[in-house]
Amino acid sequence: MPNDHTALFKTLLRITLMLGLPLALLLGAYLTWRFDLRTGLQFGSLGGLLLGLLVASFATAQRNLLKQAGTTYEDETIIKQAAAQHMAQGERSGLLLLTPTRLVFRSYGTRGKAQTLEIPLQAIKTTAPVMLLGFIPHGISLSFYDKQNPVYFAVHKRQKWLKAIQQQQALNNTASKITTT
Repeated sequence: MPNDHTALFKTLLRITLMLGLPLALLLGAYLTWRFDLRTGLQFGSLGGLLLGLLVASFATAQRNLLKQAGTTYEDETIIKQAAAQHMAQGERSGLLLLTPTRLVFRSYGTRGKAQTLEIPLQAIKTTAPVMLLGFIPHGISLSFYDKQNPVYFAVHKRQKWLKAIQQQQALNNTASKITTT
């Protein structure tokens, strides 16, 4: 349990600092301009860090809400999982899972009801990184053999996701060739 608490603390601290420091600077600059330097430094830094902590707490709670209990999903080993956004007719936040045979996205859904999208790995024709505005690393794109529209996911460490999906597809192709011969 101490490792769980340490990891949680590190995550909260990282998100708080990543969001809180820029917010503290902006709020501090505004309050300095509006009032004085002392007010800007005190309330800007305090307000920015508190807002960062609030956002970090919310993000961590949502991630824990979706986190798959255990190491399996419907009797399949979970190879990789992470928080992600599915880009389809609006953005949906959720959890992306990679199992030996499929890619699964579990979203928050409406009114707390989770929705699930399952993509068989053998249906995926190509995987590619996605760039936002042509230069900002953003996520992954999946195209399919049946020529349906591509699917996009915004996910952290996208290159590792692409590699894991491609490796699993290669393992499945090798296994199917062995069983057919």
